[in-house]
Amino acid sequence: MTPPLHRGKSIMRAAPHDNKPYAISITAGSENVLVLAASSEEEYAVWMPGLCEAAIGQERDSRSSQHRSCVPCALLLTTNQIHVLQEDWSNETVRLITSCEITDVCDISTDSEQPFYCTIRYVHSGTTHQDTVQGVWLVYFSSEYELWKFVAAVTRIWKAEMQIDLSLSNVEDSQIRDRAHQAVELMLSSKWRSDSVTRGRSEHI
Repeated sequence: MTPPLHRGKSIMRAAPHDNKPYAISITAGSENVLVLAASSEEEYAVWMPGLCEAAIGQERDSRSSQHRSCVPCALLLTTNQIHVLQEDWSNETVRLITSCEITDVCDISTDSEQPFYCTIRYVHSGTTHQDTVQGVWLVYFSSEYELWKFVAAVTRIWKAEMQIDLSLSNVEDSQIRDRAHQAVELMLSSKWRSDSVTRGRSEHI
């Protein structure tokens, strides 16, 4: 019997086994458990967004322009969408924060002075003018390498679909630049303190 996914009360977590490395466990309610096993990493990536939506009991509007505070998250890039996932490592759960169609992206802006973040501007054209939604994501990365790996992947998929190059620009908004620079400095400072604590503990073992 397949357990139902209770609205807002289901928990999804990675549950790898020796012969099923891409297994996912979904706990619905207090007792019902459903275990799914993808056949490959690619299939796992395809399943993940839909399972996240089902597990949290609601669909996030992928084109919502609602302001969100900065939270640690992961980006999941598929062949046609960018998904923002929030991971809780204490219990290995994942929830979907928002999504965006790659073809809705109209510009990615980077900052040569601080290559740890970018802005992603998107516009979704609805059937009427009132249905058109646009917004900007401000996304931080752990390294310059991760930033440009993401940008390269998005631009490659976008060009394959649209047959022209995606617009890449510099961040011009001074408020966004100031906000991002402060956030990056804080992130790097926190990482440095964490590394220092780890080194200190290692020296005293």
